[in-house]
Amino acid sequence: MRNVLYNRLLEEWVNNHISENGNGLFYGNAGLVIYYACMAKRYPDYDKMYHRVLKALIDSVPDNINVFLKDGALGIGVSLSFANYWYEKQTSDIVLEDLDALIYRKVPDIISAVKENKSSDLLNHINRLTLSDVLWYYSLRLLWGVSTPFLNRLFTQKAMALVEVVYDEIDSANETDSDFMRFTLRKPLLIFVDSIIRLYRVGIYQKRILHILNEMSYKVALNIPVLHSNRLSLFYLSLSACRYIENLNVLWKECCNMLEHNISEQVIFSEELRHRDVCFSNGFSGVFLLMLLCNNLLGKKIFQVDAERYRRRVSESGIIREFHSNMEMQGLNGAFGMNLLYNFLINMK
Repeated sequence: MRNVLYNRLLEEWVNNHISENGNGLFYGNAGLVIYYACMAKRYPDYDKMYHRVLKALIDSVPDNINVFLKDGALGIGVSLSFANYWYEKQTSDIVLEDLDALIYRKVPDIISAVKENKSSDLLNHINRLTLSDVLWYYSLRLLWGVSTPFLNRLFTQKAMALVEVVYDEIDSANETDSDFMRFTLRKPLLIFVDSIIRLYRVGIYQKRILHILNEMSYKVALNIPVLHSNRLSLFYLSLSACRYIENLNVLWKECCNMLEHNISEQVIFSEELRHRDVCFSNGFSGVFLLMLLCNNLLGKKIFQVDAERYRRRVSESGIIREFHSNMEMQGLNGAFGMNLLYNFLINMK
């Protein structure tokens, strides 16, 4: 049975705006490719729209595209790679090759900017975040598989080099104790640890990654966040590390045990998140997704993630009424991603 929150609204919007929609992962056609790939895999009648959005994305990638995950080459690369891996192999390798070449050229400039540290604090944070995103992108490509042995070797080498650069920056910037930040999935530390665990799983740089995680365990154990939503992010990282990394420092396991009993859903939803914070990057949907992932890693339900609770919170926020005027809602980070998560929850056994 198909269950979606705003199916007619989204279909009408795509039909009317696909040609003028941007290319972004968060708010553009790159995100819609992921949405329709997931929906078409479950419901075949979505396949036509999937191919329509995919063609619109491939045909409109500009020559001067930026490198960012949100609305640039990294986001499109993630989108096309995911569609190839999850749904069906497409003739998008040429586009991916161009995007990979651009990312390859841009990374040294970003590293230099970070190392020189001549930019503002905000720009330095953006550069660190972008380097974390590149590492995340390479880890996904290596997990999903690349088209040639040469690319596999190239991505492996670049990923290993980025592990060192990003770790050095996160360590020097004290990212492990940045609890002053409100909840967001867009933290360099979260992206970095998620990436290196994925690299470890595919057999890349395993001894070094184990060493890094064991080094990090002391800071992590001494800097348990005050905000419960940030505790949730750390809980997810700790569970992932304990699940996939062998010979891990016992502090990670102790962190898991402590956090399992010290995260309050009530505090997160009633005190830490604003009523209108429902998107994935910094709101209810992102928290719900992390809770779902934690339940899966634990093999038991410690967080109450169910379709009705999700539907009610999204509906009560009233933000969908701003769909046509609020770009944040017009993509995978907004209404399309919410539909996808709701559909998964409905069909979850």
